[in-house]
Amino acid sequence: MQRRLIAAILAVVLAGIGALLLFNYVSNADTRAMANQQPVDVLVVTTTVPAGTLGSALGPFVTTKQIPKVALAPGALTSLEEVQNLATIVELLPGEQLMQSRFGEPGTGANGDIKIPENMEVVTISLEDQRIVGTRLAAGSRVSAYVTFDDTTKRIFSDVLIVSANEGLLTLAAKPADVENLILSMELGKVWLTESSVLPSSVTPINVEKLMK
Repeated sequence: MQRRLIAAILAVVLAGIGALLLFNYVSNADTRAMANQQPVDVLVVTTTVPAGTLGSALGPFVTTKQIPKVALAPGALTSLEEVQNLATIVELLPGEQLMQSRFGEPGTGANGDIKIPENMEVVTISLEDQRIVGTRLAAGSRVSAYVTFDDTTKRIFSDVLIVSANEGLLTLAAKPADVENLILSMELGKVWLTESSVLPSSVTPINVEKLMK
């Protein structure tokens, strides 16, 4: 008799706990659903925007619109401040939310590559990560190149533009003479790239004898 009473009490308690958990779950679900329906501001394209348009010039082409939070696209913009100095890399169509991914550095293509400057040639090389500043380099980076032949290291060019960087392959836009030097260096020596900013016009080659002094 006592066992049956205890079992009945436990059943009532468990049923109560189950009902409470179910109530909390439903309440939380309702709260989440209501939160997702909250209106948020987003920039929406009103007029077709050509690729290459600067963010600072987009004012007449977009408007602020309120939409349910659940409909907000990842990376959607609420102001033009973040893209003031960037440009559209694809054509934007009326009705679409203004997305961060639609912008890149001026002159950047839709695939993230940089347009080739005039009077330049492009060449693609592959080097180990430690020879190309790890994973820092990307389209738009500027690099210098150094080569070691036997016991001497020298700089072969500086301030050369990377137009594409993809899975260890780097494509550079350089003057024909610099391309010649790079190809010869890749074939016969060991090449290192460094990320460059402002560098002196020339660097004195160094060898083991000078290094050990």
